[in-house]
Amino acid sequence: MEKACVGLHTMKAEHFGITIVEMMAAGLITVAHNSAGPKYDIIQEKTVDQNGFLCDSEDEFADTLIDIFRQKI
Repeated sequence: MEKACVGLHTMKAEHFGITIVEMMAAGLITVAHNSAGPKYDIIQEKTVDQNGFLCDSEDEFADTLIDIFRQKI
C-alpha cells in the first residue's frame, strides 16, 4: 500500500471491511463494492467529505478506475 494510489475491494456483502479501512489509513483512493459495511459504515460518497467510491458492476468499477487515473495523471 505504500506505493499504490488506489485501493480496490470488490467483495460483495463484506460485513465490515477492515481492508478498506487499512487502504484509507494508508491514504489510498478507495473503490469498494456498493453493499454491506462499505456502503453503510465506511465510504461516504455523497458528502463534502467524500472518502471513496462505491460500485455495483464490473463496468462501474472500470469506469470509476478510469476516471480516477485520468485525474491522477
